[in-house]
Formats: sequence, C-alpha cells, structure tokens
Amino acid sequence: MGYQERNAWACGCSILVVFTTYFWLVFGDPMAHVGFFAIAVAAQVALLVGFHLVNAIATASIRKSSDVPEPDELDRIIELRAAKLAGIILATVVLSWSMAAMVGVPAQSVANIAAAATENEVTATVSAIHVTKVMFWVHFLFAGFVVSNVAYYGSIIAGYRRLADG
Repeated sequence: MGYQERNAWACGCSILVVFTTYFWLVFGDPMAHVGFFAIAVAAQVALLVGFHLVNAIATASIRKSSDVPEPDELDRIIELRAAKLAGIILATVVLSWSMAAMVGVPAQSVANIAAAATENEVTATVSAIHVTKVMFWVHFLFAGFVVSNVAYYGSIIAGYRRLADG
C-alpha cells in the first residue's frame, strides 16, 4: 500500500469517525451542540497529525529523505476522478440546499419584507425564521461538504484497490 492510499485511508476514516459523531449529536438537537464544531475540528486535526507522525516514523523512505513521494501521472488521474465525483456530489447538495431554502421561505414573509423595504423600514418583526430550522439547514449543507470529502477519499482508495487487485 503506497503513501497516497494510506493517506486517503487515514483522511477518510478520520472524517467518518469525527463527523459521524458530530452529526449524530447535532442533528438530534441543532442548538444544543453549537460549540461542538470546534471540538470536532480539533479532533480531526489531532487524528491526522497523529497518523502522519506514525506514518513518517514507520516509512523509512520518508524518514530518510524527509520528503513525501511526488504523485506520478497515475496518482493524478486517480485524484482527478475522485475530485470529479466529489464535485458532482457537492454541487448536488448545494443545489438541493438552495432549492430547499427557496421553497422553505414563506411567501408571506417575502411579501412583508418587500412591502417594508418600499417604506424603508425593515425591522426584526417583519419576518422571523426559527434559529433551529436555520441551524439544521446549515448543518445539512456542511454534511454535504463532509459527504463529498468522504466520497473523494473513498474514490481514491477504490482507484488504488482496483490497481492492486489487477
């Protein structure tokens, strides 16, 4: 197993471990775990730093030359295919999120905002959106970003496994 594949395994698994826990807690109650994001990011960074330290110690070629192997053309092709898949997933999630946001805004609120804007007095009482609903959709968009990253690393792993299996 090469360096690039080990890196993809480490990144994909750490994303799954950290953010599965994060979304399990957050989607249960979006407002109760607002501060948990910083903890999840710190855990992600700690896992990746730990992996790279262990990998550098265990891999003699990296330890001796103090350099990560340069990706060759095959590595670039595998990465481009993975990026294409991740981009399609992310675009789908963003477009779905945008459509849900457009449909989710009540028509009456838009009319009230437009009427108040013509009178130059937009106030907080003109339209109110529940913060819990907003946080749910923000986390949904972030979940799409996480899923696209998991698909990216999963596609890299699948590309290398196809090569290894013949």
